[in-house]
Amino acid sequence: MMMNKYILITTLFLLTAVASLAVENKDFLSYQGLSARTLAMGELTGIKTCGADAVFSNPALLVSEKRMEILSSYSNPLGQSTQWGIAVAPISLGVGKLGFGYLGFQPDTLKQTSTTMIIGDLAADDKTLLLGYGIPLFSGISAGVNMGYVESTIGSISGTGWTLDAGALYRCSDSLSLTALIKNLFATSLSWTNGTNETFARQYSVGAELEVELMNNPAVLELKMANQSFGDALEVSAGAEYVYNRFLSLRAGTNARYPVTLGLGLNLWNLTLDYAYLAQSYFSTQKISFSIEI
Repeated sequence: MMMNKYILITTLFLLTAVASLAVENKDFLSYQGLSARTLAMGELTGIKTCGADAVFSNPALLVSEKRMEILSSYSNPLGQSTQWGIAVAPISLGVGKLGFGYLGFQPDTLKQTSTTMIIGDLAADDKTLLLGYGIPLFSGISAGVNMGYVESTIGSISGTGWTLDAGALYRCSDSLSLTALIKNLFATSLSWTNGTNETFARQYSVGAELEVELMNNPAVLELKMANQSFGDALEVSAGAEYVYNRFLSLRAGTNARYPVTLGLGLNLWNLTLDYAYLAQSYFSTQKISFSIEI
């Protein structure tokens, strides 16, 4: 009987891996999940219960959150930059729920060059402000939108722009959920002070999350796939989380950018500390996040 149980779990995981789909954003200004939890699971950003991180991942997920959470994170993407963010959600409105988020990205070193020599260092700074709103529609179905303000500075040149994302969540059962997301729904762009414009790439993604029981403890299995347009190749991400006990969670994943992602979460009362390590052939990225439920 126990063997049949493990065979069933393995089969469900493989089916999820085949059927699930997620997003790998190619824009250097784009925002992924804020929490180290999502990064440790292959940079997956569609987890059904992801707390305040729903503001950054899929606004439809705000509806699933019961308690307000304040989430803050710090990371060093590519080992050569600094990223810091904060999110607060959900804020109940009676009809639907709100969430707010901020993400700042600053490269450690940028060199200004001519055709023959390095002229000097360039100051660079990117900022994103987000307002998310999610609302329940039908039984098990919710939808949401994210409006974002983006500001970028490179040397003496700066640019600003607006983005709009739309997401949906379908809870098929207590254990299976499906998500969909369109990032940069309209053809908006970043307008630079030198007169040029940079269009934000539109992205489509769908995903699935399966909750199972493994050795008498809960586990989450996720897979996602996405592309920049319907004609582009799909990019796959996979991740898993195993809740060893109510104090410790173990995570692992993989995606096109990072073949190996690892992490853990420590939970104490209403406080959570998450850590993620993402490995590549030439460099690695580490991220920590801290959250408190109110």
